Amino acid sequence: MTLAVDRPAPRLSPLPSPGRDEPISLAFGAVPLALDRPEVQDEYFQATARSYLFRQPKQWAVLVEDGREALFEGGPALSEEQFWYSAVTNAAGVAGYQRGMFPLHGSGVLFPAGMVAFTGRSGAGKTTLTAGLVQRDYPLFADDLCLIRPERGTYLTGRGAPEIRLLRDAAEALGWDHDDSFGHQPARDKFAFVREQSPIDDAPMLAIVELDFADGPPRLERLEGVAPFTALVAGIRLRMGLPSFPRAQRGPAFALVTRMARDIPVYRFTRPRRYEAFAAGLDLLVGAFGR
Repeated sequence: MTLAVDRPAPRLSPLPSPGRDEPISLAFGAVPLALDRPEVQDEYFQATARSYLFRQPKQWAVLVEDGREALFEGGPALSEEQFWYSAVTNAAGVAGYQRGMFPLHGSGVLFPAGMVAFTGRSGAGKTTLTAGLVQRDYPLFADDLCLIRPERGTYLTGRGAPEIRLLRDAAEALGWDHDDSFGHQPARDKFAFVREQSPIDDAPMLAIVELDFADGPPRLERLEGVAPFTALVAGIRLRMGLPSFPRAQRGPAFALVTRMARDIPVYRFTRPRRYEAFAAGLDLLVGAFGR
């Protein structure tokens, strides 16, 4: 997905020629306090079939309309790195949903046969696991947001920015020097790094892996029955859950998730929290997907 912005955008790579898809027009300014007659809402978001408004209190707000136009308002406490990260990921995630894509809250790397996305609750280690695989020379494909789209009988994910954000303890455990980072999020003590990215723009989905912690050796098991559907629904990178989608989008979204749960292998990967067991977990994933 491409973006057209009204100012120089650090961390984004300019396209040498127009992209294949219609860009999101990303502007900056005051976001309205509310939508006119929202169909669904809670204390953070409001949505209609055409508009989605989200507010992160005292930090930022974004309004996306028709999958084409986004307006972002950043609070004064945001650093430059946080400002652009919040603006780009949230505008792209919402616009992707409005265009019929699946916005997965996940990070991923490129294996020989396709992209593997790691998803799970906040703190499950999505980025840390991705960073460990990047250290083993598997190219970074996306961090925090994977936009999955059906195309000609398969599912593709577009390449994200070549950035990865790690908590302090994860960065230190992996040996990533804080001085090499280009930004810091004090509220979460996260550091942002640039790493070599995949050379291709779009990759087929090889697998989606739901992460969790558990005692014992690392385990990778393929999910069956309704479990893949449940994992995908839990991984939607939107404030509103799938049952809360506006009526016009609810049916198509349920149908897309159902097809994805049937067509894309979904796994659960569990491992202990100890970093001493981290390498064994990477070995297991490389053995499953790296050939």
